Amino acid sequence: MKYTVGSGLFNHQWSVLSEDVISVCLELVLYGIYLVLFILAICTLARRKGAGKKLLLGYAWTMAAFGTVQLVIRLVDTVLIARCVEILVKQDSFTSQPKLAKLALLSRSLETAQTVILAGNNFVTDSLLLYRCFMIWGSDWRPVVLPGVLIACTFVIGCVTSLGFSGLILVSVTLARLPYVFAALTNLVLVVLIGGRVWYIRQDARVVAGNELRNRYDTVIVMVYIPSL
Repeated sequence: MKYTVGSGLFNHQWSVLSEDVISVCLELVLYGIYLVLFILAICTLARRKGAGKKLLLGYAWTMAAFGTVQLVIRLVDTVLIARCVEILVKQDSFTSQPKLAKLALLSRSLETAQTVILAGNNFVTDSLLLYRCFMIWGSDWRPVVLPGVLIACTFVIGCVTSLGFSGLILVSVTLARLPYVFAALTNLVLVVLIGGRVWYIRQDARVVAGNELRNRYDTVIVMVYIPSL
């Protein structure tokens, strides 16, 4: 059988497939690392006694479920791209168009689902950080109003952006970038609120207990700021 396909079209599809495979391989490595950390977190929380244990376990399992589903969707999408390349190579342009159109529609649906899941996962992650901020501020709701609004805006805009992948609405480049801007702003506000509150408590602790307790609060501040970098 003779396989013929335009070099320009093939090179484009092959480039997309290569980039997608590399991206998925990197995600698999990161997911493996995350899985180890997730198991350690579950084991640690299972042995823990006290308030908030069930809530933290719920957050951990929810984020793991979101991450797993998102990875599965990425793998399926990569298989679809590989199938498109195979169809381009093995079939002529006339017979391949209907199949490619169906695969493209399915791929857009997967991208829409992936964007919604990403928005949901980001919402859960930020809400956990918001809960920590709320507790550190002595269960005072006033400091968490602004980050709470930012989290809600990030989720809503992320869901709206996902409709652009399905072709239901026209999404501009600016709107597509807004969820990332809001997510970064939310993270910045929460880190400043948590770190600032811990630093304030540290100053009082230094007066009462000296440098030993102060060093512990320094460690907490480092643990808050390093993951946000």
